[in-house]
Amino acid sequence: ICKTLEGRERRDSRDGPERTREQEEGLSLNLLVPSSQCGALIGKEGSKITEIREFSGATIHVGRESLPGSSETSVKVSGSREEVTQCIYHICCTLLEYPPKGEPR
Repeated sequence: ICKTLEGRERRDSRDGPERTREQEEGLSLNLLVPSSQCGALIGKEGSKITEIREFSGATIHVGRESLPGSSETSVKVSGSREEVTQCIYHICCTLLEYPPKGEPR
């Protein structure tokens, strides 16, 4: 995901001063995260998600409940491409550090 976003950023920066609607309005992505990993993503008293927000500058919203008929929760990330790229990188690092419960590390 990050490499795709970075590639688009490089390609668009070569296009000159013309800005696309996406560049002006930012980027918004919905991720599906195993519900068992949402606690690790949020952290104790929200410390981890606050750290990711402050570092990346992106807005992150973790759904309160699993999606109907699923064991996954929606995580919405929005901001500039750079902010979203940084945010997704840190989310992925956290998810790799804390695999879903019941799976070996």
